[in-house]
Amino acid sequence: TWYWNRYPGARVDYRATAYQFSDERIWKEWNWSEMFPGQEELQEYFRFVVDKLELGPEISYSTRVVAARFDTSHDQWVVESRNENTGETFLTRARFFLPMLGTGSKKLIPNIAGRDTFKGDIFHTAEWPKGYDMRGKRVGAIG
Repeated sequence: TWYWNRYPGARVDYRATAYQFSDERIWKEWNWSEMFPGQEELQEYFRFVVDKLELGPEISYSTRVVAARFDTSHDQWVVESRNENTGETFLTRARFFLPMLGTGSKKLIPNIAGRDTFKGDIFHTAEWPKGYDMRGKRVGAIG
C-alpha cells in the first residue's frame, strides 16, 4: 500500500504508533517526525525495520498466497505461494501465519460513463506517476 500510493499529500490517518512494531530494538531507535507521517516517512520506517531485524532475505516480493492450511500433526502452517512474475509456486512451513489483507491491495476502478472517450490523464492513486505536475490543470478526484 505505502509503496504504490504515493499521490501528493499521502499520509496515514491513524497515529504513527499504530504502525509501529513493539520490538524494543525498533521503538527505542525510531522517532517519528510527526503524529501523522507521510508516505515517504512510513516507507523509510519499514526499510528501517527490515534492516534492523535483518528481514530482507525472508521477504518475498511479487508473491501471492494461493492457499494456507494448519498442519495439526506438525503444529505449523503450510502456505502455498505463487510468484506473480514467474508463475513459480512454492510451499512454506511456519509457526505463525499473518495474512495481511488490506483494502489497499486491490484497486477499484469505477465504470464511469464517458471514461473511454475522456482525453485527459486518468490514473488511480495506486499508480500515481512520480513527479506528475498538476499545475494549471482541472483535477477531479473520485472516491
